Amino acid sequence: MTPVRRILFSTALACALAAGLLSARVQQDEFQDPIPEQTVDPVIAPMVYQGGMVVMRVTVTVDGAVAGIDVVKPFPALTDPVVAAVRQWRFTPARRDGRPVEAITTVAVHVALMRTVIPR
Repeated sequence: MTPVRRILFSTALACALAAGLLSARVQQDEFQDPIPEQTVDPVIAPMVYQGGMVVMRVTVTVDGAVAGIDVVKPFPALTDPVVAAVRQWRFTPARRDGRPVEAITTVAVHVALMRTVIPR
């Protein structure tokens, strides 16, 4: 086996082992993360002509509502509108052993702003 194939094979084997361990953990705990089911787009000021990413830790209640947001990675001029939008999101709640539970999940919102240029 060539060195490149050996590296690819060992990487694939490591990924397969990790996937097996992760699926075993999920089957043992039967925990499912919350999933966004209804999202709201942030309202961005028209003078902001840049994009960026805001990363947050979001606490989701047993009924799928957002209970709290902790900003992990802010981005100037985008953090406040993104947090305001995510507060309105609804999630499918996390589940443990088939029952809904409160959970914290990480949400990263990437905003790409585009300007429309109208030719004269």
